[in-house]
Amino acid sequence: MLSISAFIGRNCGILVKSLFFILLVVPTLLFAKESPAFLESIKLPTGDQYDGQYIQGVPNGRGTLVKVNGDQYEGVFVDGKFEGRGIYNWINGDEYKGKWASGEREGFGSLQYANGNRYEGEWKDGLRDGRGELSFRSGTRYEGMWKKGLKHGEGMLVYRSGQRYIGAYKNDLRHGRGVLVMPNGDSYRGTFSKDKEHGVGECSSKTGSVETCLFNKGVRITKKSLVDRAVMYQKKNAPTYEYTGGFGFVFEDGFTKTRRYLQNDHVWWESKVALLATELRIRSEGANQFIYFVIREYDGVGKYRIKPSDLLVSIEGSDPLTLPQASEAIVEVTSEHKGVIEGTFILPVLSLIKGGAELKYTIRNGRFEAANSPPPKN
Repeated sequence: MLSISAFIGRNCGILVKSLFFILLVVPTLLFAKESPAFLESIKLPTGDQYDGQYIQGVPNGRGTLVKVNGDQYEGVFVDGKFEGRGIYNWINGDEYKGKWASGEREGFGSLQYANGNRYEGEWKDGLRDGRGELSFRSGTRYEGMWKKGLKHGEGMLVYRSGQRYIGAYKNDLRHGRGVLVMPNGDSYRGTFSKDKEHGVGECSSKTGSVETCLFNKGVRITKKSLVDRAVMYQKKNAPTYEYTGGFGFVFEDGFTKTRRYLQNDHVWWESKVALLATELRIRSEGANQFIYFVIREYDGVGKYRIKPSDLLVSIEGSDPLTLPQASEAIVEVTSEHKGVIEGTFILPVLSLIKGGAELKYTIRNGRFEAANSPPPKN
């Protein structure tokens, strides 16, 4: 009687062929309308050269297509169209790596241009659509929303010169509310229309002076009666920050100097005894913010300093905003009564590294009113 090892040795070739048949051919027979040829080379009616899997002369499965004009695609095909992940190289040197659907770029992908420009982000119907970043060889960079290949929605454009714009876009033009910062530090914060400053805004100089200003299609209006009317409009429409309980604070963008008041009712505190000291943990979770800080040696009403390692902040789904090691957050507990703790807080500087640049923020005028258990979510 042959041993198992001897049997395998004598029949190795047969076993390998059988394994190949089971793993590759059988699934194809079961799930494909016809068995595709593996690694076959065919010339399509268009004149393009195709190497890979196909069914009835149509590319299906993995393969490589070299077009008559020299362009090349390598990836997955379904009924002759690019599908799933694939790489497309143009004869001019451009290269796309990413997702495809029905022959078009769809989903997330990156396009490296031969001239040094690069786009990385979302695509739809072969066009930039959704969130993405376009970097130019010159150093200019746009990061934000796209629609049908155009900048559309919220975005940030930074020029090599240092000029920066952050705000709303419509059909590739600045349109809506935004902030324009010049290389010398002067800035305009207000409304834009068809890529130009238009309406009432706030003009700041590099020295720190701030004044209400008025623009008409990019031209600043200096007529006193019109400027006075603009000042009254600004005062009438200035945002109000009214604390109504829960967890609220003013969030300031260090780049744009814009301020928003964020507030939610989903806040609570927890306590824990650690090494003979009481830790107080205050947690706030809302649709647009998450803040968590720990008071290591809590001793009732009083002022406390919070170290960077005891703080976690995320605004509108951002990556965690960090407190520099040399900085401290200040939390003051002003009242503790019947399980409810009230107080104030300030986070003087928070930072986030994004796209190689450091973005800075400040949280001020913070107030909280927290019970010792999470409130029910609506």
